[in-house]
Amino acid sequence: MITKVHAAVAAACAAGLAVGAGTAALASPAAVPPAPSRLHGVYRPGGVSALASALPGDLISVAASSGRNAWAVGTGSDPLDVRWNGTTWKQVPHPFVTWLVGVAASSARSAWAVGFTDYPQPLIARWDGARWKPAYAPASLGILSGVAAITARNVWAVGGTGAPPPGPGTSQTLILHWNGTRWKRVPSPDPAPSCFLYTVAALSARDIWATGVKQTRTGQRPLIQHWNGTAWKTVSIPGLGPHARLPGIAGTSPRNLWLAGTTGARTLILHFNGTRWQRVPSPDPAGGGTLGAVAALSARDAWAVGTTRSARELILHWNGTTWNVARSPDPAAKVYLNAIAATSARNIWAVGGHRPAGKALILHFNGTRWSS
Repeated sequence: MITKVHAAVAAACAAGLAVGAGTAALASPAAVPPAPSRLHGVYRPGGVSALASALPGDLISVAASSGRNAWAVGTGSDPLDVRWNGTTWKQVPHPFVTWLVGVAASSARSAWAVGFTDYPQPLIARWDGARWKPAYAPASLGILSGVAAITARNVWAVGGTGAPPPGPGTSQTLILHWNGTRWKRVPSPDPAPSCFLYTVAALSARDIWATGVKQTRTGQRPLIQHWNGTAWKTVSIPGLGPHARLPGIAGTSPRNLWLAGTTGARTLILHFNGTRWQRVPSPDPAGGGTLGAVAALSARDAWAVGTTRSARELILHWNGTTWNVARSPDPAAKVYLNAIAATSARNIWAVGGHRPAGKALILHFNGTRWSS
């Protein structure tokens, strides 16, 4: 099952990062997150208060390999790193002073977290079943924002050598591959002066997709790239307006791939049937909304999450025919959702945060309803 991560690197930059074209550092030492706390927040489906009080900040990415194994990472006053063991969510001590923005899990004994340090340098950490360990990243400067694990010996991570547009300076796409022994940078195209990849989704070892943004002379445009088993190539999707953003990508087969995002103030969802991309009608809440992540279980079952323009969580469901707004656990709360991961129709997680409290948010779908 493909898990989709949504990287909110731009939010981290706005919080104090000033990453240039591979040479600039943080705006100030105060922007560096302090060492991880040893609080062990606990969350059980049905009540998020314990976790939220222990985890101030924003959960950016979530990954799951089974009903008994899930991870969520993010940023706040401390790096956020929590694990689901089938009964509770618990914070896991993380040995790095870093920004965590992406996570992937292939089993209970194999997970990867990516992000960046204050240099900024790409950061990769590996979970071996007992603890997180640092892994060598073959790039001296840059940001990693998304990671996808096909197997324990086949993992991809994406990001950029600088800040995502419209950040200062320029950035080149950054794609790394783990072959079971070492990480290696893989050549990737840069079709514009500044390019950045947010998310990566793997359908198979020869069918991998990454999505991001490029800065052209006429403004920002979505950036879609595809790995065919031999090389990364840029994919052109005609008809997208200048305001289109597509941070969410997930699929179940070469004929069932979804992109989710926004165009202006409206939700935007595209589907690839193996031959062509087509925009699929998606509901817009009053005032508009944006989607940041999508998860696909089958041709008749997919989910997308984000936020409304009135700062409410937004959950959409695909039933094989239409996208519909799903009932939220607390429609009156000012919250937002950054990422979603699904292992089955009865085990789906979505993560984000609260406004303006700045506390973590975790939602779960048990096949019948969403709960917080």
